[in-house]
Amino acid sequence: MGAGAITDLVYGRNNPSGKLAVSCYVKNTGEREGAEVVQCYVQTLCADIVRPAKELIRFRKVFLKAGEETKVQFFISTQELMYYDEQMHLTCKGTPFRILAGNSSSCLEEAGVFQF
Repeated sequence: MGAGAITDLVYGRNNPSGKLAVSCYVKNTGEREGAEVVQCYVQTLCADIVRPAKELIRFRKVFLKAGEETKVQFFISTQELMYYDEQMHLTCKGTPFRILAGNSSSCLEEAGVFQF
């Protein structure tokens, strides 16, 4: 896909499932049909143990015609963000997380920071 664009990245918890909703728009700005893989990452900002710099939590491949735009949405549950603390208990309560999305791990935009 020619110079694809990922825009209007937002997140929120206003959905019936209680999961975190992350959404963005993807537009094919090229002159041919193409595909883009939208990737959603999570960063643990402050934890009692060492955590990865960022974790790929969702991804979706979208196919777009020239000039076409589509909304991509991901839902993330509390259980998916849990990790073992020093006492080997699963936790994520009170831990700040950053949500990022983009088309590669080196080209990401921040959607926001949240806590469960």
